[in-house]
Amino acid sequence: MADTWDVVAPQLNGVGTYRPGDLEGKLYSTTSDGRLYEWDGVDEWVQKAPQLSSQTMYMYVLSVFDGKIYAGTSQDGRLFEWNGTNAWVQKAPKYSSDTLIYATCVYDGKLYASTSNGNLLEWNGTNAWVRKAPGLAGHTQVINLCVYDGKLYGCTFQSAALLEWNGIDTWVVKATQLSGITGVYCLCVYNDKLYGGCSGNGNLLEWNGTNAWVQKATINLKIVYSLAVYGDKLYGGVNNGLLYEWDDVDTWVDVTPGYSGTLSSFIYVFNSRLYGATGAGKLLRWTKVVSTGFVYRWDGTDWVTVPVKRWDGSAWVTVSVKKYNGTSWV
Repeated sequence: MADTWDVVAPQLNGVGTYRPGDLEGKLYSTTSDGRLYEWDGVDEWVQKAPQLSSQTMYMYVLSVFDGKIYAGTSQDGRLFEWNGTNAWVQKAPKYSSDTLIYATCVYDGKLYASTSNGNLLEWNGTNAWVRKAPGLAGHTQVINLCVYDGKLYGCTFQSAALLEWNGIDTWVVKATQLSGITGVYCLCVYNDKLYGGCSGNGNLLEWNGTNAWVQKATINLKIVYSLAVYGDKLYGGVNNGLLYEWDDVDTWVDVTPGYSGTLSSFIYVFNSRLYGATGAGKLLRWTKVVSTGFVYRWDGTDWVTVPVKRWDGSAWVTVSVKKYNGTSWV
């Protein structure tokens, strides 16, 4: 028995799901055609907001802010708020020529967004974006945002740089591109350090805290679309739906061997379980099998055993799972 992804919501019709978020005990995801879906907690996506003509196309980012769900678009750079029942409401139009909102992030009680032009935008809380930092020459496409050690950081896809906002009006370059790195796609805080997941060869980078990236692991010909801390480990979701665990030294370990995935995997921790939203619209949930021979899941504090069941033709019955100690099954 191996660690595995289980499909807990089926593929949607021709659209992908991206960067999940949770609100009031429910898991949500936006789609490539501008819809909002809520997971029913069992096996289905339930639509909660339809596409708003062409204005909500390419909703690649979702944030929960002040008790509401917000999404930025990669077509016309708009900001939308879910009305809590059945529709999107526009809360900010495009800022200047910023047509692509790459990321949104809550920082210091406000909602921020980064753009394809490298701008950092702050929502005014009512009806507009306000620019708080212009894009730096050679460091546009700020594709992800992350709060670390009380400051706001962004990573760039084109130049593989790490940027720190000065809190007033400008980005400051804190790490530049390493040789062979084609782009930094995502950021994550793990064990009090800041990490970046990369395109190209699935590099995992660690920031040295001052002025440089340090390479910590690679995956040949993969893109690390997302990073998440689950239990006491750092995980990466990659472009074919596989899940990798970092060994805390120098290697990514495939923890979904044999899984045949499609497109990206945006991983997210919800209710003490690890989920992945894919470019094919599926929702996946990971089950970890520990070498003791038992199936475990993380309950938010510790690994706890999970009953293993099989279908006996009329009902699911609990199966006794044993391990071999060298002489007998125990």
